[in-house]
Amino acid sequence: MTSARFLPVPTALLVSPLALSIGAFALLLQFPRSPVAWNMGAWTLVAASALLVLLVPLAAWSLAKNAATRTWPRILAFSGSTIYLMALAIGAIT
Repeated sequence: MTSARFLPVPTALLVSPLALSIGAFALLLQFPRSPVAWNMGAWTLVAASALLVLLVPLAAWSLAKNAATRTWPRILAFSGSTIYLMALAIGAIT
């Protein structure tokens, strides 16, 4: 029996969508009446969220299976990404 293939998720891949989301929120707050800003900001948020939906389970698997990946920057990035997705889900439900 072969073991499961290890797929590490770099910390930068988890932090980048969070940074994009913060930038998109800043764009939306800076230009509240511009339809172009809202279009760009909304699609940036959708793309960042979709990327996180794919990467967070892979990062969880990576952190659970390999002790070498459990560094504080990666755990912090995983926690921040998870909190962002939970806030997004709660906002979508309510």
